[in-house]
Amino acid sequence: VLGLSLTILLGFTFNGSFILNLSWPTIICTALAIVLTTLVTFTMSFCIGLLSFWVSDIWALDSLFWASRGFLGGAILPISFIPGVFQKAVEFLPFRYTFSFPVEVYLGKISSPDFIGSSLIAVFWIVTFLLLYKLMWERGRKAYVCFGR
Repeated sequence: VLGLSLTILLGFTFNGSFILNLSWPTIICTALAIVLTTLVTFTMSFCIGLLSFWVSDIWALDSLFWASRGFLGGAILPISFIPGVFQKAVEFLPFRYTFSFPVEVYLGKISSPDFIGSSLIAVFWIVTFLLLYKLMWERGRKAYVCFGR
């Protein structure tokens, strides 16, 4: 709601020179990309949170995650600015699917075959983090130690 209201405000501010890409295929693909992005981010964050079974201060790891997400996910620097070989690696890492993916879909920088391939990579990361979650949860419950009174 906040994003939509900001977009409308910008539309009025730029007096019609602000163009929205509102074709149905773009809307559907962008919505799917946003759902995948949300799931990748949630499952990654959940696994990082589960590290607290073994690490008493998780703040540094969480900060590292969000910094990596910002840089390798395309929020701070677009992925297209990263040099060739590193760009291919970054495109496979889960960080791209925490920010840049839906933006690239909306802007039309991803073609239909690339969208399907990228969506499959995002699903791969979601499944990977879900499996990691199950493993961490089972082992973490056994390693749990409580501090306090």
